[in-house]
Amino acid sequence: MENNWKEDFNSANKALRPTLEDISRFYRSLNLKKGILLEVMEADRDAITRLRSRLEKFAELVSSNMPEISSGLF
Repeated sequence: MENNWKEDFNSANKALRPTLEDISRFYRSLNLKKGILLEVMEADRDAITRLRSRLEKFAELVSSNMPEISSGLF
């Protein structure tokens, strides 16, 4: 009887193996996508920071050559 239980347990594990492999594959794919997303977010953050500093410099240049009435727009 003990041998039958072991055989049933092993066959049950083999039946679950494709499911576990699918889950593992899914999480590896998800982890890869997460890494790519984080890299893109960092690149976007850097680009936004550069754009903001350029706009601030532009605003300084514009406001220095602009009449006081319209300099408040920037």
